[in-house]
Amino acid sequence: MHKLWGYLRVLVGVGILAALAARLGTASVLDGLRSIGPGAVLAALGIGLLTTVFSAWRWCLVVRGLGMRLPLATAVADCYRAVFLNSVLPAGVLGDVHRAVSHGRQSGDVGRGVRAVVLERSAGQVVLLVVGAGVLLAQPTLLAAVVEHMAPGFGLVAGLLAALAVVVVLGLCAARVPRIRAALRTVRADTRAGLLSRGTLPGVLLLSAAALLGYLVLFVVAARVAGSEATIGQLLPLLMVALLAMALPLNIGGWGPREAVSAVAFGAVGFTAAQGLTVAVVYGVLSLIACLPGVGVLLLRDPISRRLRQRAEVTPAAPAGDTCAEKDVQPTNVAGVLILVRHGQTEANARGLLLGRADPPLNESGYRQAQALAEALPRASRIVSSPLRRARDTAAVLAGTARGATDAGDVEVDARWIEMDYGDLDGRPATALDERSWWTWRQNPDFVPAGGESLADVCTRVHEACAELADDAASGDVVVVSHVSPIKAAVTWALGVGDEVGWRMFLGDAAICRIDTSGRVPLLLAFNDPCPLDKSVRAES
Repeated sequence: MHKLWGYLRVLVGVGILAALAARLGTASVLDGLRSIGPGAVLAALGIGLLTTVFSAWRWCLVVRGLGMRLPLATAVADCYRAVFLNSVLPAGVLGDVHRAVSHGRQSGDVGRGVRAVVLERSAGQVVLLVVGAGVLLAQPTLLAAVVEHMAPGFGLVAGLLAALAVVVVLGLCAARVPRIRAALRTVRADTRAGLLSRGTLPGVLLLSAAALLGYLVLFVVAARVAGSEATIGQLLPLLMVALLAMALPLNIGGWGPREAVSAVAFGAVGFTAAQGLTVAVVYGVLSLIACLPGVGVLLLRDPISRRLRQRAEVTPAAPAGDTCAEKDVQPTNVAGVLILVRHGQTEANARGLLLGRADPPLNESGYRQAQALAEALPRASRIVSSPLRRARDTAAVLAGTARGATDAGDVEVDARWIEMDYGDLDGRPATALDERSWWTWRQNPDFVPAGGESLADVCTRVHEACAELADDAASGDVVVVSHVSPIKAAVTWALGVGDEVGWRMFLGDAAICRIDTSGRVPLLLAFNDPCPLDKSVRAES
């Protein structure tokens, strides 16, 4: 079925181009192509560089939000290769598939790598659709002409949307299957962390708009090369409609619907259809020129990578018995790590009560634990704390402040590290919740206790905070003083696992976790290391 759809796309795209050539002729198109000079080529390469950097930067933001690493230079090279492959291969998305899988393999998580590219591309398409819809609604004559002449294409799109709706309904039904439900939770969590978080979404939208502006500028260059004397204000709505047409799943590397819609749009506003066809064809050629650096990436990157690997092979092998055989999961010699510290003990902790947003101070044991942590932990470049007093008390001791001074100047307070809100259960024993509800809570991260907060919401805010600290933690120790649920959420971020895995972890009072954020993916170095004071007590006993 997939092969049949691929052949159908090619046939429809070729059919559209052949029909346009037969009806409008090719003379004006050939004249336009002959007009492409060195200036237009340089403009295409320059605009292509900018749009590729914007797209690569957007990809880096999403990747970082998902807890992975991707240097901008690597992203730019991968995007150049992807755009070139998208332009010359029939499916139009094979280049993106390649970069998604390649980055996923390099990061050790193919699924998350693929989701990052899907989210990044979807964000760009949403911005395009929103702006395009606004343009069409503001140009009723243009909208009527496009709808009238492109009815068959819109009918096909409507059919595809209907099929998509059926798939969504089936997916909702299938969501009752545990494995599918877990997969959907993963997608939803990655969407919130990698795209919708406050640290990612504004940048993604801004870069998507900048890339769209670059495409429009290239279209204006194509129009001038093709001999169009229309003003910028006249051209932009027409060009926007042409870009929308490229999103139709009937093109060959962007060709086909773009040319048809351009011919209709130009004719609808008083220009000639032949001129619209010429502009679209010249734009297609300039777009191909813009992505030509991708050829160099395609031809030279693998040989260069092989040569670098050959040089790396002369370095000493890992010691015998090393349990970290894979390079991607070995701790690197970095200047610092992300150190997660659970606050010292409170009276509620000592009694085994659920302690969420209630705000008691540390007890005497808690202060002794905090002092032992201060003596054992390295001097941190940053100390971040939950806003709750028990965490701020612990952080103040780590910062070398006098006991009770919870407003230490060296401590940053970040509300995203606050404990889960247990609602009506706060301050009560776990047995206050009936067994069935307790089981549901442990199985479903979206479960919300009465008046409280879901584990999924905790993980969303903590994953965002972790991504923001990752770069600083790679160059110097960053200590975060928090609570059980946020620290478990940070561990799921490091491991790339579902939110519900946090329920299978135990974290003691003043326990320490360490995460290396300097590699392609976060690496959990230590979990639930006991407080040095507790170690000494056990040793003496």
